[in-house]
Amino acid sequence: SAVMGTAGNGRLDSLVQASHTTGDALAVQRFLRQMYEEGVSILALEASSHGLDQQRLQAVPVTVAVYTNLSRDHLDYHPDMEDYARAKARLFDTAYFPQLTHAVINADDEFASLMAETARRSGVKVWLYSLASEQGTTNEIANDAYFVANKIEPSLEGVKIEVETSFGSLTLHSPLLGRFNVANLLAAVAGAMALGIELEDLPALVTKLQGASGRMQRVSIEDQDADSEQGVFIVDYAHTPDALTQVLTSLKSHCSGNLWAIFGCGGDRDKGKRPLMAQAGLAVADKVVLTSDNPRSEDPEQILEDMQQGMSDEQHQKTKVIADRKQAIQYAVEHAGSQDIVVIAGKGHETYQEIKGVRHDFDDREVLQHALIEANKR
Repeated sequence: SAVMGTAGNGRLDSLVQASHTTGDALAVQRFLRQMYEEGVSILALEASSHGLDQQRLQAVPVTVAVYTNLSRDHLDYHPDMEDYARAKARLFDTAYFPQLTHAVINADDEFASLMAETARRSGVKVWLYSLASEQGTTNEIANDAYFVANKIEPSLEGVKIEVETSFGSLTLHSPLLGRFNVANLLAAVAGAMALGIELEDLPALVTKLQGASGRMQRVSIEDQDADSEQGVFIVDYAHTPDALTQVLTSLKSHCSGNLWAIFGCGGDRDKGKRPLMAQAGLAVADKVVLTSDNPRSEDPEQILEDMQQGMSDEQHQKTKVIADRKQAIQYAVEHAGSQDIVVIAGKGHETYQEIKGVRHDFDDREVLQHALIEANKR
């Protein structure tokens, strides 16, 4: 098996970083051919709205399509969220993907009906999944099957989930952190069954899961005693207000100390998102450090000023502004308590920071681990 998307392209043991989530049509077909020649029989790809709108996935034989959610992003390309959603809905239209058989859709998302209706018009089976403890959400949309999480028991080691489906009940023990990963797991379970995996085989497979690089990834050092003194540090790709809220909310219930959020906003992108990002972090985290993301051609200080628009005096008091991302991470490591959880958000798997058109080597995970090691020496 192999993947193609934001985290990289290729087999899981040999991913190659990509410049775009979805490459151009020729690049996509070239990659598919390469995977075929390497013996890959199944591919999970991330279909970006840009790629769908520009038909970069034309002639890709998609059989199972999954819709997770939409949040404010890419509005420098799409005029509004409705246009963004319509672009995503193409994934469920057999006029674009004639080999499509199943549409797996998050019933809890506001655009779920659009995706389901598009699939149903195409004669595609609609399978819904939901975190609602009752099936009310899935019953509101016509469907051929449902997957509902009836009970969720999270911990810092993972989560236990009681799942009710049209095909029977099952208990899953997942090592992945976060409530949103429960939703993603339901999507994966439904997708796997659509591809022919049996329900009774799923629990054993779920225990072997590993999180995507830079997604809710816990970073530590080998000295576990040091880890207990330094708290919990997590790197995540969350770079939209909704994604940041989801990550922080998922961790809040586990945190007996302070929950920290270190994040910024990318330059040359949707400026309206900047104050929303700050407010998303401030609404959940106890301590916030605003810093640089990928400023690109913009002045990092101006981006940080944009983020602080509308902040109250009280919010400023729990916010630290450190433009240098490395220094911001070091600050959090030096000041976090042993019961604190620190989230470094926005870049996740990325191994660079783009400043004034130049990509500098920068990996949040490496910078964080080095800071933890140095702090442990003191």
